[in-house]
Amino acid sequence: MESPSHLRTHPLPLRVTLLAALLHEREREITDTLVELLISTAHRIGARAEKKVTEQLVNAFKKVSGKENILFKLAEASLGEPEGTVCEVVYPAVSGGEQALRELVHEFKTRGPVYRRTVQTTLKASYTNHYRRGLVRLLDVLEFRSSNHTHRPVIEALALVARYAAAGNTTYYPLGETVPVHKAMGGDWAEVVYRTDKRGRRRVARMVYEVVAFQALRDQLKCKEIWVAGADKWRNPDEDLPQDFAERREENYRELRKPLDAADFVDELRGQMAIELTLLNEKVPGWSWDPYQDVHDAKVEVMQQFCAVTGRPGSSIKQREEWNSHPVGVWLSSWRTRRDVLSASQEAELEALPGWAWDQRGDQWTSMLQQRADFGATRGHIQPSLTLGDEQEKALARWKRNNKNRLRGRGDDKALRLRALLAQYGETPP
Repeated sequence: MESPSHLRTHPLPLRVTLLAALLHEREREITDTLVELLISTAHRIGARAEKKVTEQLVNAFKKVSGKENILFKLAEASLGEPEGTVCEVVYPAVSGGEQALRELVHEFKTRGPVYRRTVQTTLKASYTNHYRRGLVRLLDVLEFRSSNHTHRPVIEALALVARYAAAGNTTYYPLGETVPVHKAMGGDWAEVVYRTDKRGRRRVARMVYEVVAFQALRDQLKCKEIWVAGADKWRNPDEDLPQDFAERREENYRELRKPLDAADFVDELRGQMAIELTLLNEKVPGWSWDPYQDVHDAKVEVMQQFCAVTGRPGSSIKQREEWNSHPVGVWLSSWRTRRDVLSASQEAELEALPGWAWDQRGDQWTSMLQQRADFGATRGHIQPSLTLGDEQEKALARWKRNNKNRLRGRGDDKALRLRALLAQYGETPP
């Protein structure tokens, strides 16, 4: 390969041919560079707008009195009990609980800026004041095309943008102008693109329309739904394959060592992935296909150690109790409230724990009722003393008093069982 300065050493016909080839390649390189400049500029507008709005929202959040303390308390509670539920960890951490958080959300929605709308407005301002001149000039030197009619509206939109590039401060496109509609104009942008003028007519805002057109162009250039004439990297995707690829399909696939049938290709790829993933499973220390099951098994093992070391049943664990830095109380509460997501084997592991109960309060109530029955069988009555008895007798007396009042007038299973025990010893049921 020789440098361009050596062209003069060749005969004129060869010199002209080499020079033409050099200029052709340089033109393609320059075209690619301009396309990449357009894509990066369109991306930069959106990225900077989102960054700027995010900073504004953070600053607005910091200015509101008391929000910093709430944020700190939420973070402290969440880090202290990462396995806990929102109702058990987050709500109690804030003064006012759930209602305070609801009021905070309501305040932000009603008084704070709407993120998406603010980003769009900031993006439009950046485009109008700085980026527009360069992007519009690129439309004059780049020729956009598409092999798919579905994407023609974006190309037509760019033609409209170029036609009105020198229209000055015109806010809307003229009423008689045909404005191409494409997919990017929907969604969040629809409310910003379409405005109502002073006479109540629905119009298309010109600057916003240009922003949306360039955003759509960027996205479709990156996936080659739209391509650029005279480019190399951004050329027509049909040129990426040999022109006779269809006629020589079998030969080409044979050279590529790929099957003609797409189903065979997918099956082969799946087989390769299965082999590689199996090797990964065997080679990586501690690898697990089901990390959630591994975490569950580790927690159950800790619970087994707790029962063996302390001699206490699982039902004796309080909600916020910890053991060896493990939040065993939170684990128990989570398992009971999320029983519907546990598998049958996981339920069996938990039920095998000493003193396990899915309904802890219900089991405690049944245990206290049985203690009352045992007290009656031993003493001949079921009137434990609140003042003269030991602590267990006093606990039975308090339980009897509380439940007689609580179950008064009810007809559920607990009320019927308590009334039957009272009637057995001649007491008037509640």
